Amino acid sequence: MMPKYRVPGIGDKTGKKRNKIYYAQTPEEAIQKAKSDGTLADISKVELISEPATEAQLNFARNLGLNFPPDITKEQMGILLDINSGGDSRKPTYKQIRLAKRIGIESPERLTRGMISIKIDEKLNQIGEFEKTLLMRIHDFFEDMIKK
Repeated sequence: MMPKYRVPGIGDKTGKKRNKIYYAQTPEEAIQKAKSDGTLADISKVELISEPATEAQLNFARNLGLNFPPDITKEQMGILLDINSGGDSRKPTYKQIRLAKRIGIESPERLTRGMISIKIDEKLNQIGEFEKTLLMRIHDFFEDMIKK
């Protein structure tokens, strides 16, 4: 999710006022884009445009049990969700949910695919190699039985 910047300035060929929006990682990048676009930017008036978090982001964050300020921006919420979803914000697979339940992870269906992977890894790292291998073989056996 790239931030938006408002870059006011003057057209270098027309001399007319401009007030354009550019998606960029930094104000400097937005100014460079304006320059490439034929705008002499007024550097002192470049501003980051902060949009409020979307309803979908808010609902997703609530489902993850996250706390956040009421005035959180779309960009801030995006970062918060990326961090707390383990990098993969899709719903977990049925196989992940079944394994998570078998090893004692509560409410795995409320987690993201990335978070459930992290929690499964954490849980499996708490047990020894023999137990882990045995557990995974039992799980694979049941998965194979379900497929038949």
